[in-house]
Amino acid sequence: HLSLPAGMANSRKMTIAMWVYSTSSSNWQRIFDFGNGTNQYMFLSPNSDGSEMRFVMKNGGDEEILKTSALERNAWHHVAVTIGDEEVVLYVDGVAKANSSTMKIRPSDIKPVRNYIGRSQFVSDARFKGYLDDFCVYNHALSSEDVKKLYNGESPWDILRGDVNGDGVVNGTDIQAVINFIVTGEYDK
Repeated sequence: HLSLPAGMANSRKMTIAMWVYSTSSSNWQRIFDFGNGTNQYMFLSPNSDGSEMRFVMKNGGDEEILKTSALERNAWHHVAVTIGDEEVVLYVDGVAKANSSTMKIRPSDIKPVRNYIGRSQFVSDARFKGYLDDFCVYNHALSSEDVKKLYNGESPWDILRGDVNGDGVVNGTDIQAVINFIVTGEYDK
């Protein structure tokens, strides 16, 4: 497993995206688990109960859960979770498989300090068996178009090419848009 720094998942909005190749059918193994123990966490399990992949958030009370079919073993899949102001979405291979506007917990509520890749906050859960690649954590919710670009191996940040607004000139307007994107994660052409 890998431990990530405390504070790296404290944003209100975020995206966690990666390529996953799971080789085990063990229940409750974790692709990632960011939390503070067994009462505050957010995790992604490729196979939670034998039939479902789950993204779960808990901040002391009840769990808030997004679920879809268990991730197919022995094959590469791109998986992303976007957490926005109004919605949480679970993507597999660039396609939204589950979404919720009723999940109200946000990473900044949990303020996780124990941030694991491949390991659970619960010692009895199996460790992830397989391969992970291009594991990324963004401090904003990527759009569905940007998640699709990641799946297709493209950069979601076309704005870094220079002519942001497409007027044929690289000028202060383009530079301001890039600065705004870097600072806020928001991009408007």
